[in-house]
Parts: sequence; structure tokens; C-alpha cells
Amino acid sequence: MEIRQLRESDAESVIEVARLSWEWTYQSIYSHEFIESWIREKYAKHAISDQITRSASGQNGIFLGAFQNNKLIGFIHAVVNDFETEIARLYFLPGFTRRGFGSELLRTAEEILRSRGLRRVRLYVQKQNNIGIVFYQKHGYSDAGYCDDDIEMVKTFQDRRGI
Repeated sequence: MEIRQLRESDAESVIEVARLSWEWTYQSIYSHEFIESWIREKYAKHAISDQITRSASGQNGIFLGAFQNNKLIGFIHAVVNDFETEIARLYFLPGFTRRGFGSELLRTAEEILRSRGLRRVRLYVQKQNNIGIVFYQKHGYSDAGYCDDDIEMVKTFQDRRGI
């Protein structure tokens, strides 16, 4: 697997990975109509292209892709605000889950964030997404409360000296 900064030309692939991942992950939680509406709204091509471009220029976060044989199989998008960051998206194609790819992509993103001096990461996981909750707990994220249908999870990085 190759991990690299996404390019604007990857926007369509990001949308397709998101659609397939949402259909697989949330099929028993949300209706097909809701999922399609969410993808149209939150993954509009112009918005994804803009977010990729801004992250590639070092503005407000990172947007990395995981590729196998030059095909996008997953991505992570983290948005930075001051000295905290929020992982807004981490999705993989259904056939590439539970194989260590997500762990590798998350570790890579966390190392980049740490190298930029960020000390705390938060994210939101749909409260019925047990696979996601267990995944993040395995990687040191802890529950910080509920926000509507989501669980807020946080992780604080120690500096290189363990502090």
C-alpha cells in the first residue's frame, strides 16, 4: 500500500470510496436515500477538490489517500484548528477493512500531525458503528461523551520525551 497526499484529480475516487464505504458501514443504520443525500451534500466534487487543494498547500489539515496498484482504496481527512485537530473522515473500500490498512493510514496521519506540533485529536463516530468505535479504542482514543448520534473520541499525544 502506498500512502500519499491526495491530488485534485483524486476527487472522483474519494467520492466513490466514500459512497461504497457508507453503503457498507451504515446500511443497517441509515436508509439508502439518507446515505445518497449525505454523499451528495458532504462529498460534492467541488468541495472535495477544494479540501484536497487546501490540504496539499498546507492549509488547515491533511487529506491522505491509501493506494493499492494505483487505485484509491481509502483516505483520511483531518482538519486543524489552532493546536487541535479533528479527524473528519477515515474510510476504506469494504474489501480493504480489517486488514491493517486503516491502522497504517491513521498512524501516518497522526505522525504528520505530531510533527506539526499538534497534541490532541478528536473525532466523532456514529454510536452504532461498533467497528469504528473498537478501531479507534484500539488506537488509543477514548470516549469523551455524546453529541447527537455520535460518540466524541479524543487522543492526546505525548511528546517525544513521554510527557
